[in-house]
Amino acid sequence: MVTRMLNMPRLGETMDEGRIAGWLKRPGEEFARGEAILEIETDKTVAEFPALQAGRLVEILCEEGEMVAVGEPIARIEVDSTDADRSRPAPGQGGDRPSAAPAAPSAPPAPARPEGGPLRATPLARRLARQHGVDLGALAGRGPRGRIEKEDVLAAATATTAGAADGAGAVADTAPPPSFADLPQGRMAFATLGPADGPVVLLLHGFAGDHTTWAATATGLARAGHRVLVPDLPGHGATGIEAATPADLGAPLADFLSALGIGGRIDVVAHSLGATAAVALARAMPGRIASLTLLAPVGLGLEIDSTFLRGMAAASSPGEVAHLLRRVALREQALSVAALDRFAAEAGRGRLKALTGHILGPGGQRVDLLPALGEFTQRMPVRVVFGLEDRIIPWQQVTALPPAVAIHLIAASGHMPHWDRPREVAALLGRWLGDGTG
Repeated sequence: MVTRMLNMPRLGETMDEGRIAGWLKRPGEEFARGEAILEIETDKTVAEFPALQAGRLVEILCEEGEMVAVGEPIARIEVDSTDADRSRPAPGQGGDRPSAAPAAPSAPPAPARPEGGPLRATPLARRLARQHGVDLGALAGRGPRGRIEKEDVLAAATATTAGAADGAGAVADTAPPPSFADLPQGRMAFATLGPADGPVVLLLHGFAGDHTTWAATATGLARAGHRVLVPDLPGHGATGIEAATPADLGAPLADFLSALGIGGRIDVVAHSLGATAAVALARAMPGRIASLTLLAPVGLGLEIDSTFLRGMAAASSPGEVAHLLRRVALREQALSVAALDRFAAEAGRGRLKALTGHILGPGGQRVDLLPALGEFTQRMPVRVVFGLEDRIIPWQQVTALPPAVAIHLIAASGHMPHWDRPREVAALLGRWLGDGTG
């Protein structure tokens, strides 16, 4: 093997420079001849650049978003010495440049980019987005590797004009059906996404939710290489285990992880009432939790929207559910009639009534997580995220947190930051969640 420089190629006669739109390989990864290594954006197009010989990416010299002149080094690669000699350009032609622009891929479009990943869009799509006021970050491109193209922008513009919803809506309609784990306490429903050998992230939903409420976040984390586990907590969703008190929510989680053969350290992300389950798990498995991230958690103060909790515990019609869900998020969630019927049927079973009585007291919240969070900061990063327009729990309760807890406030977000501001939450999680080594 020999080491060579990979230079910015010329994709057209008039091209003098190009922008690194995205690296499709990371340092240490191998590539086959003809396999795409990166995407390059010019003033006319976004194109994949294929490897001219098999090899391995050693070092990236220019990061995504950088503008680089043609012929300047952008990476170091290793290639077989025989292939290197055979593909060496003639004098004066420069290194690693194709004789023509890469051909358009014939494979089916790849899935959309992960939440928080690099935004890829053709120059025409960017211009149309500006003209029509379309947020490119809210689109799922149908081009190669999620690249946003003209048709995606025009479809979004048409949908916006017609009043169609986008973003994190219809979460209950897009989530896959759950699997089940047989535990000593009963059957626990769960969804799992991502590579089996990826660092593990456990997502815990809030009151009256289930695994579907994490659909967009879980998909993004999985595409980023994490193994994501999303259980239906006791008393919720398709899980057969009941929960009369908040303590019951986290009681089976250690057995759940054991049943799935999960070892090593894990990152835990919990929303609202799910924070009580996260705290219970951290107490039951000291040393196994790499970090704790809580979105709009209960247990920081007295005040809470009791109307919402009692309403969800007693709702019996899709209309009630629809009105109550409007209190938790600023962005309209385009739930289908079937999804609302399912939520209403679940609420109608009365599983949450006893739990609600243990959450709410005459003065407000009965749950107090502050001592536990202060204790956990001695052995792991603890972070709390609140939306500044949360109508269920006032964000000002963060002032009671121990000083070592990191606080992040998100504008234009309600009680469900991962619904209202999915890109911002994904970016935060992308920075915070580790590789599982702790």
